[in-house]
Amino acid sequence: MTTPSKALAAAFAVSIALISIGAAPVLAADMNGNGHGSMKDRGNGGVPVPAPVPYEEHYKYYMGAGIGWAFRSSGDVGLSVGGTVVGTAPTFGGYDEFRGPGVASLYAGRYVTPSLRLEVGLDLRGSQSRERHSSYQSSLSTEVANAAPLTGTRTVTNTYDVSRSDEVRLRNNTLMFNAYYDLNRGGRLTPYIGAGIGISQVRFSRSASETIGNCVGSDPNDPLNTACQSGTPALPGGNYGTLSHDNSQTGWGVAASLMAGLTYNLSARTHLDVGYRLMYQGATASISAKSLGPCAGTCLAGVSTMDIGSRVDHEIRTGIRWDLW
Repeated sequence: MTTPSKALAAAFAVSIALISIGAAPVLAADMNGNGHGSMKDRGNGGVPVPAPVPYEEHYKYYMGAGIGWAFRSSGDVGLSVGGTVVGTAPTFGGYDEFRGPGVASLYAGRYVTPSLRLEVGLDLRGSQSRERHSSYQSSLSTEVANAAPLTGTRTVTNTYDVSRSDEVRLRNNTLMFNAYYDLNRGGRLTPYIGAGIGISQVRFSRSASETIGNCVGSDPNDPLNTACQSGTPALPGGNYGTLSHDNSQTGWGVAASLMAGLTYNLSARTHLDVGYRLMYQGATASISAKSLGPCAGTCLAGVSTMDIGSRVDHEIRTGIRWDLW
């Protein structure tokens, strides 16, 4: 029979054995006596923990707004005449007379890489108008009553003063898809280059009129009276006195551009862009208007045609770009 004292002694011995077994791995890992490594690390420093790798955040999307001005323009704005038009037609000197439209731009894009960005932009240009006036003399026919004892009427062709005016209004807009490459990105001041392709629109309105004035020369072939005859010549369409035309047209074409400039980083997410853009706009439009011509009984009409051709603008632009996320 086991006595209580022997049972307690046996239990104590078992407890010591279990504690020794559990503590053995800890002691093995701490044989250097300082708690700084296992036996395989005796005499060596601890294994270093890797330092955090710095991460530079790059935003992927941006939006912006800007303004610009075309300091030089070239292209064709022509006024041609055809049919039986007489007199000197008003002339326009080309797009150089239409330079300087203000440009308001809205755009949004994505950084494909830290240096390459793609964007879509809408450019809205201010309306421009020009007006020309000219005058000439034209032989216009009218029906006059015969003097007694003759009855009925006769056709008399007199010479009249005629005034002509022509006003044109233009507005050019573009929708562009642009690619930019930022050089030396990361600095405070970043040069960039770019190119774009898109759609151009021209909105063209024309108001033309010709008005018959005073009779300045009688019909030398009139056997009854050599003086200017009274009466207003009949114009095409049954109009009298003034022939007017007012019309508008919208034309579409290809647009292309080249850009270069500098970006100043106002902050990590806000950038000021200032640069130059060479912009080609291929939209064209044409409007024809009736014009007075020589008359026989009633006036015949000629045609004057205003052709709006493609244009090239040299623009200075500035805008602010905000990185979104």
